[in-house]
Formats: sequence, structure tokens, C-alpha cells
Amino acid sequence: MWQRIVYLKSQYQLIELFHDPETGHLRLDLNLCTQFHSADEHRYHELAIHSAYIITEKEPKKVLILGGGDGLACREALKFAEKVIVVDIDPDITNLAKNHPLVSALNCNAFNDERVKIYNKDAYFWVKECRKHKFDIIFADYPDPTSPSLDKLFSLNHYEEIKRILKPYGVLVVQACGALMFPVMATIGAKLRKLFKWVIPLKVEMLPGIQGFWLATNVDEIKPKWERLNNIKTKAFDRQMFLSATSWSKDLRELLKKGNAEDSTYDMYVYSVCWVKHLKVNVGG
Repeated sequence: MWQRIVYLKSQYQLIELFHDPETGHLRLDLNLCTQFHSADEHRYHELAIHSAYIITEKEPKKVLILGGGDGLACREALKFAEKVIVVDIDPDITNLAKNHPLVSALNCNAFNDERVKIYNKDAYFWVKECRKHKFDIIFADYPDPTSPSLDKLFSLNHYEEIKRILKPYGVLVVQACGALMFPVMATIGAKLRKLFKWVIPLKVEMLPGIQGFWLATNVDEIKPKWERLNNIKTKAFDRQMFLSATSWSKDLRELLKKGNAEDSTYDMYVYSVCWVKHLKVNVGG
């Protein structure tokens, strides 16, 4: 039985942390939507970070996480990185991740590691103003584009700015919605294909359904460095998980190619929600 142990209205969102004493699981909800569930969050964060880790041509040392204020992606990056920068707009989230004993235990005390620097800034403007950093890996771990104000985080202009601070052999990973939000994912992919030589869709099974990502890079050849897996400890991520994550059925591969880079991801999100509702009404579920 879930028990709410934190209820906080920050400047940006409603923050609720739930704990199940019987199982020990944690769940973080932001604005009534689940941000993570401790039963499966490792699959999400391990795939996002370590897919990039095995793809970079050179051993990655410097990682940028945009969003990710719960510290869970940072936990994974610290398994190999010498420097991790986290940019999350909400200090109440990063303080929770750093100071709440249950959350900090889940993220392995990531935000108290001396290799980590946290900026409580709007990631869009932080990236635009960034001049002194270049990164091996960037993870855009943004919330779904559920409002027009979030659309800028999925814009071609923003991806251009991200590419500017990514090293030539670096890898960008983008959270690209889940479940049946394929029009959103296709739109994000279309924008990335304007900027990167390789744009690869990834997927992972989560409790709510399928979660999608895009992996983008300008390396000459995609050649996973499987030996790097010997350097990290993971619960889920291995060679088989990566190969499964990159394997899509023919019809879905075709669907993901139909995105339009000029489309608004917010508009595609609204369209997807209506599409899902239509399926539920006409197909059942």
C-alpha cells in the first residue's frame, strides 16, 4: 500500500513521493504523473546512459544531463564519468534527490559526489549560453511535451545548440515518450536526422508500457565497444538488452520514418493522446 511521504508544491510543479513499506518501493509523481517507480527505473536509466557509453568512439569522461533532477541518470553516468553536470530547473527536486534518505539511497548518493555539478536553470537557456563545456554524452531527459511551454525543449533550434556543445564523436540520447506516442517520437527523430549522421530508435519495456529514446551521433561507424560492459555493474543493461532495444518491427520502423521536422512536438502529443483515446473507444482497453 502506497503511503505519501512528501507533498510539496514547488515554484514549477506538484511533487509527491510515495513509499510502500511492504515492498520498499518508491514512486515519485510530478503533477500527478509518475516520474519514476523504483521497481523498473533502472531499465530506463541504464539503457539511456550505457547505450551512449558503449557507442562513443573515445572513452567518455564528461556527461551532461538535461533534466534528470532525481539523480538516477546521474547515478549511471558516475559508473564511468569523471565529470557530470546536471541541469534541472527545479531546486526542490534536486534537493529532494540529494537530501531525502530514501531517494538518495536509490540514486546512490549521486548528488553528493564531488564529480557532480548541479545547475538549477532552464535547460534551454543554459545550453544556449554554454560556451566553456564540450561533452562526450548528453542525455536530454525532459518530460513529455504536454504543454506549449515545453515545445522549445524538443525544437530543432535546441538540438542545434546541443550539438554545438557535443564533442564530434559524442552521443546524444533523447527521451522520446512512450506507449503509443509514436507521432511524437517520429517528429523528434525527423529533427535529429537533420543534424546527425546516425539516428537510432531505442525502446525499453517499463511498467506503464514501452518507453522510447533516440540515440544520435556523427561518428563514422556505429561499432559498440562491448568490452566496456566489464567496467560497470548493471541490473538490466547488457549486450542482449541493447540489441533488443534497437530491434523494431518493420511497420514501426516505417512509422518512425514518417515524422516531419517542421511539426511541433506538442501538437503531435495532442494528436497522439486523441489517437490513443480513439483506439480505446473503438478497440477496447
